[in-house]
Amino acid sequence: MKTSVKIALLFALPTLTMTLSAWNAPNRSANVSHAYSHVLSVLNVEDYIYINDPDYGYDEDDLVIQFEDYIKENYPQYSDVKVVYDTTDTPETMYNKLKTGKSQYDIICPSDYMIQKMLSEDMLEKIDREKVPNYVDYASPTISQYIDSIEAANGEIVGDYTVGYMWGTLGILFNPTYQLINNRGMEPEDVIDAMQSWSALWNKTFNGVTSIKDSVRDTLCVVTLNHFDEELTALRGQYVEGEITAEEYKNQLDTYFNIFSSKKWDDELQTLRNELYQEMLTLKSNIFGLEVDNGKLDIVTGKIGVNLAWSGDAVYAMSLAADPDETNGNPFDLYYSVPENGSNIWFDGWVMPKNRNRNPDQTELAHLFLDFLSNPEIAAKNMDYTGYTSFIGGNDIRDLVRDWYDIRTDEIYYDVYDENDELLYEGASVYYLDTNENEYVEVGYNDFLKESHDSSLDEMLLFADISEEEEPDYQPVYLLDENDELTDIQKTYGDLTIVNDDSELQEVSLEYFFKDTLEAEEGEEIEESDYLFYSDSYYVGDEDNISVGGDFFCQYPDEETINRCCIMKDFGDNNAKIIQLWEDFKVGELPNWAIIILSIEVGAMVAVAIYLFARKRIAKALRTQRKQIKQD
Repeated sequence: MKTSVKIALLFALPTLTMTLSAWNAPNRSANVSHAYSHVLSVLNVEDYIYINDPDYGYDEDDLVIQFEDYIKENYPQYSDVKVVYDTTDTPETMYNKLKTGKSQYDIICPSDYMIQKMLSEDMLEKIDREKVPNYVDYASPTISQYIDSIEAANGEIVGDYTVGYMWGTLGILFNPTYQLINNRGMEPEDVIDAMQSWSALWNKTFNGVTSIKDSVRDTLCVVTLNHFDEELTALRGQYVEGEITAEEYKNQLDTYFNIFSSKKWDDELQTLRNELYQEMLTLKSNIFGLEVDNGKLDIVTGKIGVNLAWSGDAVYAMSLAADPDETNGNPFDLYYSVPENGSNIWFDGWVMPKNRNRNPDQTELAHLFLDFLSNPEIAAKNMDYTGYTSFIGGNDIRDLVRDWYDIRTDEIYYDVYDENDELLYEGASVYYLDTNENEYVEVGYNDFLKESHDSSLDEMLLFADISEEEEPDYQPVYLLDENDELTDIQKTYGDLTIVNDDSELQEVSLEYFFKDTLEAEEGEEIEESDYLFYSDSYYVGDEDNISVGGDFFCQYPDEETINRCCIMKDFGDNNAKIIQLWEDFKVGELPNWAIIILSIEVGAMVAVAIYLFARKRIAKALRTQRKQIKQD
């Protein structure tokens, strides 16, 4: 779980054990079972589901309360249901809580690799997909197939035990205008080109300005892909030239990607392990350091210019970097790259641990809870709150994504000038007068520039509200002529001039994600346009080879990018060898800067602990800023 592994390192610090023990709350279902006939116990990572917080714009009840109300209204036999909702920090903590047998839960939400591990150890119950119809109907077929294709070490299929929740990719988050990089002779366009390959992390130009994950899985993924760069480049060339099919390309890519999971440890793997270890040491000498949670903030504050990032964290950082309040009035653009030769696609999913105390009613409620979460309307709330990308498609999610990223959903603004072309008022909202309702209606891109717009609006008089007071002051601004052309002024989105077609915008099709999940309006059919989005910043560079883009690309990569991503499988019997490799890497010879950093790390522990206690409030504040920036 990409938000959950962020503070795992701190649990290795004995000085913080007592401080952090408060987050390891015991399972409380036993304490409430006597008061309710039906208790459902849920374990998730903190801040990973919609929670009421009016101070930050979230006015509805907690989602678990909404579920209880939903059950009471629709399933009277469970009218006294109570959801006991606990949170924890990492998938490892989830695993340990269950493994000890001291805690019993009906539903938990770990990451892909931990689901594989739990399944291999016979810790999970099968989920009856027929009892989760919303997931069947609305989960993206393209993304859900990743779950449905994973075979755990014991031969069981992960998809039989999992309902997908959030997903994303692993990539490189970077600032192409970072001063130290530019001072070393690289122009922003050179940085963008370099970041299309994992080799950038070894590039001496980025020495000391890059941080990578303190995670064996993510870092080993990158090192392995870079090690096989020549082979993967040739493989991609075969695919691009049509010499192999997409399925063949995917299968061969997966063979390289999961080479430590696909066979028993032998001399060949030992040799590869030794080669990768040396490359890891070279990488260590080139980076600023390892990080668990602070990379996304370090790149915003300018401590680093490059960060190995999960897509959800990258979107988060991009929003902060674009916010003048977070950058002392100097906002800048961050970009996200999924290198050309492939990457990791990760997911978090809901599973049902084996629970000796679970009765049939709780099993039924568990399925109802999963179905509730898979309703697109509910999934949109979770996605909006967490900032991560839901497994679920459907109209509600599509409309949320359009509201965030599709430029056509913005309102039209009007800059008011006097007869001497002096700017009198900037960014006045534009309205037309609805004579039937006798009220002014704010207009947007779709009202006039979409091909299927309401033609009755074409000759309507439009008005700009130029009042800065609560009472509006509507001033007429222009008429559209018979050719739908503006007669007097230009329409603008802030500084961006809008044309009468989409030729200057990047057309993005997300059919691969939303296909078979959308519902047409009555009397209409789903068309290709229902999957299209228009952006002015989806990708950077060559549209025939999209590897780098903004937050929209980061959250929803194009189909070709998805096709070069793989799920990293559990290492199984080789896990101990890989863990030892990571331990050797971390305790190996450190560069001087690392020794200096480690020498002050102990003194920073108390500050870190204080920060972690404040983390929930800080995260909500920043998430709300992100939401506001998107809306603005």
